[in-house]
Amino acid sequence: MTKQICAYCGGQADLLCDYRLGWERLRTKMRQEVPHLATLPSHNVPLRYRHIHTCDTPLCHACAKHSGPIFFCLRGGHGFSDSIDYCPDHDGHGTSRMEITGLQARLLRQRWVAKAKARWQKHTPSAEQATLF
Repeated sequence: MTKQICAYCGGQADLLCDYRLGWERLRTKMRQEVPHLATLPSHNVPLRYRHIHTCDTPLCHACAKHSGPIFFCLRGGHGFSDSIDYCPDHDGHGTSRMEITGLQARLLRQRWVAKAKARWQKHTPSAEQATLF
């Protein structure tokens, strides 16, 4: 895996933003398992037939807004935990419940990352400016 840089400060990113952008209907799985549900309105689609799209903006620990832990218990007494982290722009306020496509989610992610990088790169002085003082 390549090293990712934080979209907000340029440091090493160890986390991804967990803000929900929306969800996508798993159409192929629905057609195979329950074809009569394929034409349901979006608010009636069962959770097992939804793929959740999250922001996934790369974040360092300093820039991430930590919301708390989440614990997963699996059969056989095994389990694991993870953290819920948000980027400064999302900060965990609300989640989107609308149905979107994978392409729309990718475009939203690219827009957020570009906006965040432009913000910190604008405030980072260039090498020429740093030598003036």
